[in-house]
This record gives sequence, C-alpha cells and structure tokens, in this order.
Amino acid sequence: MDKKIVIGAIVAPHGVRGEFRIMPLTETPDIFLRLEHIFLEDGSKLSILAVRFHKNVLLVKAKEV
Repeated sequence: MDKKIVIGAIVAPHGVRGEFRIMPLTETPDIFLRLEHIFLEDGSKLSILAVRFHKNVLLVKAKEV
C-alpha cells in the first residue's frame, strides 16, 4: 500500500480558466514544480498541467478541471 503525505491544501478556485489555489503545508513548496499528479482526499487523482507561484499560494492547472 502506498503511503501518502499531505503537502498542501486546496483553498479556493482562481480565475475563469480552471486554476485553483493550493496553500503549501511544507517547508519546501518547490516540490510542487516536480509533481505530475496530486491526490485528493476522496482518492481521485488530478494530472497537473502547470504550477506557478502567486503571493503565498500556488496556482495549479489540472487536466481534469
């Protein structure tokens, strides 16, 4: 069984292009730049298309959104 670690929390949508904000809960938020997928609490998987920093959050674009 794969163990998963919480490294961020989705806090809000952003704009009208399907991006959403993630509040990083790690000391090294740069890890998000290397991720290909993120898993939600319900077990669903989102494929990451783009990540960028904006103020104190990350803006993420996922294929499924």
